[in-house]
Amino acid sequence: MCKSIHIFFLLFISLLFLVSCSNNKTPLFKKDQSSLAEKENNLFVFIGEKINFKELPQEEISMDGKFYGKYKVLQHVYGEYKLDTIEFTAYDHYGIPDFSNYKNVMLFVREHKGKYYHEKYQFYDVYKTADKRWAGRYLGRESKSAQKISFAEEISFPLSTVNKKEIGCWFPAPYYRIAGDKAITEHGIYIENLFKIKRDGILKSRGLFGKGKPGEFEIIETEMAEVANREAAMDDNWKNFKIFWEKIAINPDSIVISHLDKVVLDSIFLNDTLYSKHNSRIKENFSIEVLRKFNNNDGMNYQRNTNNFGKSLFQVTIIVDTINTFETKIQASFVKMKTGFRLYSIKEEKKCICGY
Repeated sequence: MCKSIHIFFLLFISLLFLVSCSNNKTPLFKKDQSSLAEKENNLFVFIGEKINFKELPQEEISMDGKFYGKYKVLQHVYGEYKLDTIEFTAYDHYGIPDFSNYKNVMLFVREHKGKYYHEKYQFYDVYKTADKRWAGRYLGRESKSAQKISFAEEISFPLSTVNKKEIGCWFPAPYYRIAGDKAITEHGIYIENLFKIKRDGILKSRGLFGKGKPGEFEIIETEMAEVANREAAMDDNWKNFKIFWEKIAINPDSIVISHLDKVVLDSIFLNDTLYSKHNSRIKENFSIEVLRKFNNNDGMNYQRNTNNFGKSLFQVTIIVDTINTFETKIQASFVKMKTGFRLYSIKEEKKCICGY
């Protein structure tokens, strides 16, 4: 009798364990099989805990740093994955990826030829809540999804590096509470809504969601290797760039979509994300309408800068609009190639102007 009870108990515990494991690997969001993009995408979204993260040797033709990450999979959010840990490669144009600074993060990775790659710049740092769920902090872009949340531990940020006049911009009430020399998170966003924000925004624009076919996953060959290591006669180059830009800005209608190859690199950074020059987003953001904005704006200014690899950038910037406490600018950056100036990046910048 005792032996039978013991066996039954062991079977019961094993069943509970199997159910627990099964539930842990069941994603919060199922794929929409009516969407071709979702049926064919190989995206895996999860809550992970950092085990190891290190820099790898940089690839020769790449403008990005290369990194290796190994994370424990704590919760499945979207997509299928069978193991309890995951290893992936990440690329970052500006140095060590920000997500590596946090213990727990929501990460977005894609499988390609048996290996996983991080969706560039896409992550949320997440924290346990008092009701044992996961949530991220308010970041200023998702106010509709933010709500008052009791986190298991205090999430706070030092104010020592923030201009006193800008504290209200970066840590606005009621999302944050200022206490002495720190800002304490009062509102947050549960991971279900965080995923929806990415799904309906940047991931949809990358072709992973929606009605279209998913964008191809490829390592884009660029002309960056052609950029000269030494750019002699900088002053002459600067004068030549102004002549080059004025020809474009004064007569933007002469730049038609079919002739973009003449003024852009093979790959272009659009708001810090690298795209092929053939991508429709590049054609939308470097269109005749955008060029006309530069031509019709009295606040246009020129600037000379360098990227992370010491290559000279020739930049032109305009103020597009001013809404509430933020000023929006568009900046187009070019590099000098052997064949002339080529568009390197387009960036939209928002600057806090409150308190002045």
